Amino acid sequence: MAMLAVGFSPRELEELRALLVELDAHMVELIVATDRMLDMPLSQALKTREGPSERKRPGRPIVYEDGSGSPRTLVLLGMHASEVMEITGAYSAAQPALPPAVFAAAVPRNAHRKLRSLLTEWARDYVGALERRQRP
Repeated sequence: MAMLAVGFSPRELEELRALLVELDAHMVELIVATDRMLDMPLSQALKTREGPSERKRPGRPIVYEDGSGSPRTLVLLGMHASEVMEITGAYSAAQPALPPAVFAAAVPRNAHRKLRSLLTEWARDYVGALERRQRP
């Protein structure tokens, strides 16, 4: 099981790690998205780690500032529906310590698509859903 975090600040990542510990979800690997992952297929991005061979040209973590228009995103991999519900519920309850975020799943249908493209699509869907909720 893994969770790819896109756009989170170092402080927010610590809050996210603390949430996983609180949920006793030690088996969920938290992967921090870097700029090098954006043009990779999602499946490759989820396997990328900043180990010794990447230290010569490490990727920079992607961090979105509040008000940037880019929502933070959490891509979940290898979880059952009940685990997803537990994580999303706990995340919502942890706000405002954690910012609003898009939740997405890594599935075979999107595994070959570039992370940048998926983030754009997910952000568009997220904004559309927020707009629909605000309509009278």
